[in-house]
Amino acid sequence: MPKTFVGTRVFGADSSDRLSLQKKTPDKATVIYQPAESKLSESEKYASQTQHSKAKRKLLEIDGQKHQLTIYPLNTLPHHPDFLEPKYDQIESIVLDGWGYQIPQSESEIEELLQELPAGFVKDYSYGLGLVKDYRCIITAIEHIPQIRHLIISSDEETGVSGDTYTLSFSDYDAIRKGLNRITSRQQSDGAKDKHIFANNSLLTPLDPKNFPEESLPYRKDTIFKLIPSDGSRTVKLSDADQDAAVRLVDQNKREIARKSPQELLRLRNDLELASLEVLIAKYEDMLGKNLPESRWQALFNDNPFILNLAFGYPVVKIQDQAHVGGRRLSGSGETIADFLVKNGISNNAALFEIKKPGTPLLNKKPYRGELYTPSSALAGAMNQMLDQKNEFQKDVAHIKENSHIYDIESYAVHGVLVIGTTPADRDQQKSFELFRGNSKDITIITFNELLGKLKSIHDFLSAHAPEAQQTSRLHTLETKVLKLQREFSDLYTHTESKSGSGRRVTMKPRPGVDGRVVMSTIAKLSVLKTGFDNVRLEKPPYTVAFDPSGELPVKVDTVDEFISRAEAAIADVEATLALQSPQRQDE
Repeated sequence: MPKTFVGTRVFGADSSDRLSLQKKTPDKATVIYQPAESKLSESEKYASQTQHSKAKRKLLEIDGQKHQLTIYPLNTLPHHPDFLEPKYDQIESIVLDGWGYQIPQSESEIEELLQELPAGFVKDYSYGLGLVKDYRCIITAIEHIPQIRHLIISSDEETGVSGDTYTLSFSDYDAIRKGLNRITSRQQSDGAKDKHIFANNSLLTPLDPKNFPEESLPYRKDTIFKLIPSDGSRTVKLSDADQDAAVRLVDQNKREIARKSPQELLRLRNDLELASLEVLIAKYEDMLGKNLPESRWQALFNDNPFILNLAFGYPVVKIQDQAHVGGRRLSGSGETIADFLVKNGISNNAALFEIKKPGTPLLNKKPYRGELYTPSSALAGAMNQMLDQKNEFQKDVAHIKENSHIYDIESYAVHGVLVIGTTPADRDQQKSFELFRGNSKDITIITFNELLGKLKSIHDFLSAHAPEAQQTSRLHTLETKVLKLQREFSDLYTHTESKSGSGRRVTMKPRPGVDGRVVMSTIAKLSVLKTGFDNVRLEKPPYTVAFDPSGELPVKVDTVDEFISRAEAAIADVEATLALQSPQRQDE
């Protein structure tokens, strides 16, 4: 079909999208896009013939003097409500700066110009140009900066923001594009593996699990590292299944973690102890506010046996709960039952533990004489109960040991702990209670709220020492990152060894796609940081953390906290630089 010329030069036919070329000067030209009539007829806004002439949009501008090509990406889907509007939410134009495109003179030259667009760009004008779908995330990320309206991809300028314009160096753009390609390729590979595993586990494993065991995706190095930011800036919410898997994973690797990262393991243990203690305290306080049976408290102590250590004041080992201390064996029938039978963790001397309820009265309501109160029948009865348990146990201990096959237990001086009631608030009642229990020779009386106080004291102690442990852990993590980054930046060079006289000479050359000047500057920054870590370890402030703007004088800080803060920021910058300095590969 012959080409049609209307006013300016128009390329194409009535049955397809059309481009018209408008020359402003010999070095400047604008390309106008007009959709095919079939597209206009399908659209809601331009369906009427009278509206067709209004359906023209600027698509390209070429400036030969500035060596710039400006693209105005359009939405060319006729059924879309934003038909013929800018393709992106904020970005109105994409400028290719420094490419030296020539002013086209014909349809074929416009098509040739579009085919010369960099990799990652839409080259068919009927799709509105812009970036291809796989790289749309570049636009989305840039549009998180509210004021940005224009994107410049420059062969000369460095990446940065000025006013409403985001300038992206072509080397950065190309590195990001290749990184996205690797992610896409990895996703496709993982998808194929997932399908194979799903088919195997659905069709073969149920029929013959021995010959066709259940398969799972192989572990990929640094998967967890990439999921969880090292600075703790984002909390990852795990499902119950993932939490169980995380615990198993740490358990399976605990020895290797202890060898390579002892400080991290110590911090984790401290954090877990603190978190577990906080949960226990919250549960304990909740139970104190309810009228629960003794069995509920016995279950709590059984699940958290370290509380027994708090009650006794020395390390104990639980032997049996609900122990039949007056029978023939601990787990069998007997007339006298103690809530817990424990022993001294060092001497094996036996002790008894009895639990009542927080609401059990400790004293009689009316004073015995003046301001003196007598113990309640519940307290006196519990004391006698324990004395009876002690007596029965001492009489039958030989039979109990023989029949229960528990021989590492002794009855030199059987001690008892009675957990009962709540400390009185009245001072006179407190005095009476202390006088009574202070004179109890073989039975230690402790109240439920006193045990809670001990739990909170331990929590306060651990919390007070947590910052110091966390600081040490952060320093260790950051220094490990520095060492790893030094190695990775060194790997950006090829090292060639040759003979030179009587010695040998090593030549370093940046790999393809690597900016040697930037890399050497970054290696110097890492060396300064490493010196700072050495000084922190030796406790010799001030600590070097960076170079000043001149790049010659080191910047120093006086406190470890400030050093950590500055080091985290510096390492983040170095990691960003590394991401942009990936050497080129043949498949990219």
